[in-house]
Amino acid sequence: MRVTINIDDPEPAFAQLIAQIKQGVLAKQVVPGDALPSIRQLAQDLSLNPKTVAKAYRML
Repeated sequence: MRVTINIDDPEPAFAQLIAQIKQGVLAKQVVPGDALPSIRQLAQDLSLNPKTVAKAYRML
């Protein structure tokens, strides 16, 4: 599953992450037992603050 952030979207980055991960689950791209990327790795890949990714993961 590929996650992207649209900086022009008025929706906050953490909300975009949550929506995309939920969409991946519904599309069966993410199944039980699959590991999501680590907070640090995803933050680095998306050029986000790790706290933003951590917030999205907590809310999931």
